[in-house]
Amino acid sequence: MKYFSLFFEARGIQSYIFESGKMKEMVGASELVKELCERDLNVVIKHLELKEIIPNSKEDSKKLESMSEEQVFFSRRSGGGFTALFADKEVRDRFLAVWSMLVSSLAPGLETVHAVSESENLQELIKETYDILGHNRNCPPPFLPEATPEHVLAPRTGKPAVENRFDSDGKRIWTDEASVKKLAADKQGLHALADAFLPSKQTEFKFPKNLEFEENGSCEFPFKKDSRYIGLIHADGNGLGQSLIEIRESFSDGAEYAVMLRLFSDRLEKSTKEAAQKATLKLIEKYGAESGMLPLRPLVLGGDDLTVIVRADYAMQFTEDYCKYFEETTESNFKYLHEASGGKIPNKLTACAGIAYIKNNQPFMDSFELAESLCSASKKVSKDVKKKESREYIPATVTSLVVTNSFIESYEEYKKNELIIKKGDKTYVATLDAYAFDENEKSIPTLRALRNLCEALRKEGVTSSSARQYATMIFGDENISREKWRRWIENLQKRNLFEDFSKCMKLFGVENAKESPWTKDGRTPLFDALQFMSMEN
Repeated sequence: MKYFSLFFEARGIQSYIFESGKMKEMVGASELVKELCERDLNVVIKHLELKEIIPNSKEDSKKLESMSEEQVFFSRRSGGGFTALFADKEVRDRFLAVWSMLVSSLAPGLETVHAVSESENLQELIKETYDILGHNRNCPPPFLPEATPEHVLAPRTGKPAVENRFDSDGKRIWTDEASVKKLAADKQGLHALADAFLPSKQTEFKFPKNLEFEENGSCEFPFKKDSRYIGLIHADGNGLGQSLIEIRESFSDGAEYAVMLRLFSDRLEKSTKEAAQKATLKLIEKYGAESGMLPLRPLVLGGDDLTVIVRADYAMQFTEDYCKYFEETTESNFKYLHEASGGKIPNKLTACAGIAYIKNNQPFMDSFELAESLCSASKKVSKDVKKKESREYIPATVTSLVVTNSFIESYEEYKKNELIIKKGDKTYVATLDAYAFDENEKSIPTLRALRNLCEALRKEGVTSSSARQYATMIFGDENISREKWRRWIENLQKRNLFEDFSKCMKLFGVENAKESPWTKDGRTPLFDALQFMSMEN
């Protein structure tokens, strides 16, 4: 039989969410995106009186081989996108028309792309439609409405304004259509994304919607006293692309291939949600919640992606918990996929993460791009180790950075400008980049070792401020910085604190901490530890 495809993808989701920088709009945008492939897609299916084929196992491919005109099958339905298959071209085209109208009405300003095709071979059809989708990504449609010389522009986004409304400060401000819809979504109380982070029984807890302080000094977000730092976390699964390749190579039958794609997509979505819930419950268990208000704001959860805002001193622990739970939940949920593919589909996935520590008033779009680049740096370190050592899995790691100025750049640019020091023919790199969550990891420095170093620097009698002074001096005269380090080490030796410090530094390859904090290849964990301490203290 002949199949007709419709692939849809929301693009630039993070740009859409962070665009205005206002938390209530970000919350509304997050919920609108989350509902797209859940509630909104169900609305269209019901409106067109279609029945969805939902597979439970590979054997359900027979349903796809005999599907009728009134049925629709999704080989993927998550993360702001779907891949739909139909048995009738007119039904597919009608679905596209209704869906396009609904999306443009519910989420104006959200960049979307779609592709259609048809074939009797399902595997070829899916590949061909993905290729068309990839081409269409490079040909985005024009943004509507277009701004004319007569248009008033919304000052926060630069887009044509449609409404003059009161903002949170009680002042009138021109607002574009997308922002109006985001604020309306927040006001309506959409909570699909929030529910994904908490089990239904945890009704006493709620997520903050405001990071700004009032004139009386109060704030809905439960900040740590005397600190306005938050951690913007972006985590991304490893090995997803390779898993999709394994599915394609393991199932030559088109119907089985399409069904296995859906089973993989559903189990990945389930694993991500379960990991986020477990990490949130661990946060509640360990730190509690003031008046039921959690120090956490979910922003993106779909596919293998997670983006959240967490109070700075809780951010690293939440990230570690989430990545460890992600590995556990995928191992639990991927058992059937692993067995059905004869062991070719991995029985688990890992995740890497980036944490941008920022103040609550810094631009979120720039901060997210930094968090994304930190995650990419973490992935690079992990993938290099996997390739070099021919490992089965990519190690789960994290890279973090504290932003101390108003100008936010990518991690690679920051590293090049701030962390790489050249002195003569020597090059020093004042970071180890990524830290592994697995305490038994041998090829990547571990987060446990970094925490041990921080504990050594926190001990009574250790003047960590001298270490910070050394950190600033290394950019200047080498002799002065070396003398500063020597005096600090002598101070540790007098207080019998040097031995513990030296042991910690050896875990990172610093063989002679008495002389300098650098490894043989010119790297050091000292700056990472000082930054980590400043957020966790």
